[in-house]
Amino acid sequence: MVGARAELGKAGALRSGTGYPQVVIEVLRVDEQALGISALPAGSRTAPLARGTTIGVLGRARLLEAPGAAPARDSGDLRRVEHFEASTNRLHEAGIRQQAVRAAARRLGRSLIRRILGEPEPENEPL
Repeated sequence: MVGARAELGKAGALRSGTGYPQVVIEVLRVDEQALGISALPAGSRTAPLARGTTIGVLGRARLLEAPGAAPARDSGDLRRVEHFEASTNRLHEAGIRQQAVRAAARRLGRSLIRRILGEPEPENEPL
């Protein structure tokens, strides 16, 4: 994850290679929730359209100090969210959604590393 690498680099804890210690990050879930509904004209009728969407990325990080060893640290589950405005153009909205997922994942990676490094980091952000 880009955010995790950036945070490790900032802390001076990023090393090349596949040795130990290493941080293992799991992306557990990506959630999506509509933000309000509006009526979109569709000919002589109207159709519902979300005004916006909240994307949440849930993940967990573990610090492994040796092969097969129990995790030395565990971040617990954390969620980071991003919001984006709805679009009537499906292709445009798909691109915006992908950007929102990436932004939430970057923020999640930074938060997970801060938690592993023992820095204070807020709990889950609500959807």
